[in-house]
Amino acid sequence: MKNSQSYILCLISGLLLGLSVPSFSFAPLGFLAWAWLVPLLFELKKTEHFSAFLGRAALAVGIGFTLVTIWVVNASLIGLAASMLMGTIVWTIPLVWFYFVRKYLNQTIALWSLPFAWTAWEWLYHQTEFSFGAVRLGYTQADFIWLIQYADLTGVEGVTFWLVLLNVAFYLLFEKLAESTAITPNLNWRKLSRSAPQAIFTVTLLVLPLFYAAFVFLKPSPTAQEITIFAVQPNISPLADYSPKNLPDIFGKQLALTDKALKNEAAPDLILWNEVAVPYILSENAAANNYLAKQIKKWNAPVLTGIIEVKNYDENESRPPLLVAQNRSQEFFNAAALFQPAQIENGKLPVDLSQMYLKRRLIPFLEHARDADRRAGNFAHDAHQ
Repeated sequence: MKNSQSYILCLISGLLLGLSVPSFSFAPLGFLAWAWLVPLLFELKKTEHFSAFLGRAALAVGIGFTLVTIWVVNASLIGLAASMLMGTIVWTIPLVWFYFVRKYLNQTIALWSLPFAWTAWEWLYHQTEFSFGAVRLGYTQADFIWLIQYADLTGVEGVTFWLVLLNVAFYLLFEKLAESTAITPNLNWRKLSRSAPQAIFTVTLLVLPLFYAAFVFLKPSPTAQEITIFAVQPNISPLADYSPKNLPDIFGKQLALTDKALKNEAAPDLILWNEVAVPYILSENAAANNYLAKQIKKWNAPVLTGIIEVKNYDENESRPPLLVAQNRSQEFFNAAALFQPAQIENGKLPVDLSQMYLKRRLIPFLEHARDADRRAGNFAHDAHQ
């Protein structure tokens, strides 16, 4: 019975973490991350042996990261398994830090050191070639624009620090309430007042970002420096089927939403699309290229978008070692391109890799992987057909 209760707490923590990511667009559930660590910390509090501690921590984080990265199954099943394992390891390491600080110092120091250790470790991990963007706790708050305006000062690392600190605050608050109910089951105002410092600290952590957001939103903008940007996000499911038969509908939704945004509006200074907005390789698909060129001409505004592009090597041209090893003559790129109406000639968009930003830090096991390259190659071929 005791073990089953332990696993339930780990399961709750994992579900709170996994469901908090913006991938689940049916509802903004980022607030679940505010306390996802709390059940796990209560469970780990009574876990003394390192092996049991590690197992429970990895179980909770593993459940959460499985939900965080389930969309990767579209690219590669092996990549999904590898990314789940890597993410679980990365997010378990700060909890291992917590264990040893608690063992050799005490619980209080371990708790207060956790936000610093977690944020520092996350930052350090993302300096490596194994950096995977989804391994950032701060991303769980991406839907809460009204809350995370302070990211302009701290970056996503500041959001991660705030999240872990808020989890510690909620844990201390619930721990104090649990101590009060352990003495006698009936709570009263006198007993509740004992947790007032913890409650005040928790509320302060929630309110401070709101004050800064209000400052940002309410301060007058320097009108001379204003530009108008239309950001179009169709919220295509990360589990959507990107097979050739579905590409016209996926691309059509992006175009239709952009048309709707611009209806009865003056042309903006920039139209901003997401990383996977264009599901065709424009250098190889003339129909998609010509149609997008026509739309950009109609909108009379530049479009900054993510695209997949390809470089074809001649038979005698020097190729990167990976292509040589795989006996391939095509190299695929995750790129960002700026298409401007003035650049369109003969109804065609100029597609030049030298004029694009090419993603430098590729997702390990996916964009680095052979299977991912093959998938991109098939995608290019099918889209061209």
